[in-house]
Amino acid sequence: MPDGARRGRRRNEGDEETLRGQRERIEQLAREITPHGRVEFDAKKPNRISFRVIDNNTGTVLAASGEMHADQLADKPDEWVREYICHLSGGDI
Repeated sequence: MPDGARRGRRRNEGDEETLRGQRERIEQLAREITPHGRVEFDAKKPNRISFRVIDNNTGTVLAASGEMHADQLADKPDEWVREYICHLSGGDI
């Protein structure tokens, strides 16, 4: 392997900051859509986000996402994220 080449990508501070920021953003937007819900994130994978929105009153999963790269989500406007969460719910939110 040539000097400087890497197998896979290492996490850096910018990646962690983007991941943390996007998780906070999802939580905030989900609270706006469904104040009685909470967001649970799946185990950390480098730069990946997947989550569920759960109804606090019933424990029902209202929406479950696929896995998305944090940078892809960062490029989307808030309205897109809101619509994505609502779409995932199948109309329950």
